[in-house]
Amino acid sequence: MLADACQHFLIESAGVELFLIAGGPATRVPFGHLRRRQEIEQLDILTGDIVVPATPLLTLSGGPRLSLATNGALQPYFGIDVSQSLASGLPVYEAKGGVKSYGAGAKARYQWTPVWATHAFIEYERLTAGAANSPLVVQRGSPNQTTFGLGATYSFDIQW
Repeated sequence: MLADACQHFLIESAGVELFLIAGGPATRVPFGHLRRRQEIEQLDILTGDIVVPATPLLTLSGGPRLSLATNGALQPYFGIDVSQSLASGLPVYEAKGGVKSYGAGAKARYQWTPVWATHAFIEYERLTAGAANSPLVVQRGSPNQTTFGLGATYSFDIQW
């Protein structure tokens, strides 16, 4: 079994300087070029990517995204407590869980060796409900979010 590890480092300006979310993806390939991926954390991210091997070493993929979040996952990023309200001038806000966002993403992966690969990705998401209604988003941001990144992956077999 090949394993991919992922860690997310988020820098947040609303009172959270550095936050680490440790989690891992579960990827299933039910049909040749269709992949379903779900990340298990306090945020569930559901995707349904189409995977196209452009060359033997280059793979392109992309598809829709749907992100679900609990109250506890949204509150540190989109909620505003009394002390934060006094410091920022924004009204107190309690972020409610549910559908956090929807959007689409694309990824290019190049397999350098059997164990090393690099990848680049871009994703667009539209914040909804508890996240989109936050004064941080309404007064100082946008419900339209774009994320991009570069990375390297080391894959390995686990044999029992």
